[in-house]
Amino acid sequence: MRIEAVDNEEEETAYYGQIEDIWELNYLAFKVPVFRCRWVKGAKGVMKDPYGFTTVDLENVGYKEEPFVLAYQVSQVFYVPDTRNKKRHVVLPGKRRVVGVENVVNEEYNQFDEVPPFGTCNLPVLLDSEKKPLLAEQPQG
Repeated sequence: MRIEAVDNEEEETAYYGQIEDIWELNYLAFKVPVFRCRWVKGAKGVMKDPYGFTTVDLENVGYKEEPFVLAYQVSQVFYVPDTRNKKRHVVLPGKRRVVGVENVVNEEYNQFDEVPPFGTCNLPVLLDSEKKPLLAEQPQG
């Protein structure tokens, strides 16, 4: 999951984590879903790779004193293993709203206009002079 919040320097920052437990606070007149989370810790835990993808180290756990978040405050993401760095996972957007929270009855996919899966992308380009054939030509004889 992902949440936008203000950090200690009063800058808006995205925090990433995994749900460990779901609680429902029952106030008789209404119910409030709350997630207990395992958060990825700051600068070393969350990084942008050279291609603009956000990557996380799910083993770099922090913010243990603040495990709870209201369900309506978060966006769903999912983590894909990074093929370049086995310790990291690439963050990709998932469903924007959770069915059953705030009377949502339909699953809404691809609603992440404000959260692209990656930023500016600088993919390497091969020049014609740098291209090599996959198979060496066999001499005719």
